Amino acid sequence: MRDLVVSLRFRLAATSFATAYAPIFVLLVSGAVFSYSVDSDVIDSSDQTTLEAVRVEAGLPLIAVLIVMGGFAPFAAWFAWWWSGRVIRPLNEAITIQERLLEETSHELRTPLAVLSTNSEVLLAHPDPTLEVYRQGLERTGAMTQRMTDTIDTLLVDARGRARSLNKIPVDLGTVINRLVDSLTPLADGGGVTILVDAAGNLPARVDELSVERAISNVVTNAIEHSPAGGSVTVSAQRADSYIAVTVTDEGPGISPDNHNKVFERYWQSDSSTGSGIGLAIVRQVTEAHGGTVVLRSPLSELGGASFLLTFKA
Repeated sequence: MRDLVVSLRFRLAATSFATAYAPIFVLLVSGAVFSYSVDSDVIDSSDQTTLEAVRVEAGLPLIAVLIVMGGFAPFAAWFAWWWSGRVIRPLNEAITIQERLLEETSHELRTPLAVLSTNSEVLLAHPDPTLEVYRQGLERTGAMTQRMTDTIDTLLVDARGRARSLNKIPVDLGTVINRLVDSLTPLADGGGVTILVDAAGNLPARVDELSVERAISNVVTNAIEHSPAGGSVTVSAQRADSYIAVTVTDEGPGISPDNHNKVFERYWQSDSSTGSGIGLAIVRQVTEAHGGTVVLRSPLSELGGASFLLTFKA
């Protein structure tokens, strides 16, 4: 698609260059030729010396025209390229929105699909399933299905206008975090990772619940993926003045200080990463939209480890 846009721009630029440049060139050349013809006609053709002098003098305007047109050509080419860029800008923006929609959809649905798949495997492999076990499994399935639906609806709204206003409502972030961790437990169990939670209820904040849950989920999922089997991920939350601070700590290999800023850039990936490189960029976008920040500390020890501190204005 991008190649077609570039090709279209080149064709538009070439057409506009020819349209603007050719008529002026023809007009000036015609004027120079006409001047040459008139000056030659008024001289007696038998006077060869005078005729040759007139031809030389009459030819000077034509040379001047060629010099002027040669100097005008770069400006005309630049203007044609600039104008073609202005023309295709809406198309380019539409393609950018489409690409971002596909990227974010694939990224945001990857975790719920992984949870659904792992949850099914856990239920089928359970040595002694009971009605309660099946009920909990179905509740996780229902929660993930609803999350997928909400995510798709949100991304579609963003794709249509890229200006979706945050729906900030009173939410207990402690409850949100515990519910999220419960839904991600099958994914952690599948990798042999334990999730530890220190987020009691009664952490009220006025936030966009879906966006905040997506941001925290991206960090927790990232921590699970980078933690070794037998390791743990700790999720804690507490009030700090007018903010709610959420900390996610893992026991992975850690992140080099040189890459602390890069991890929040869109499409950046470490050597050990298997994701799309947009998860942490979304985290920063969401925290900043809520008047907060996201801060990375790593390594935490000689063995590595990383800690992400997310703040949301309550």
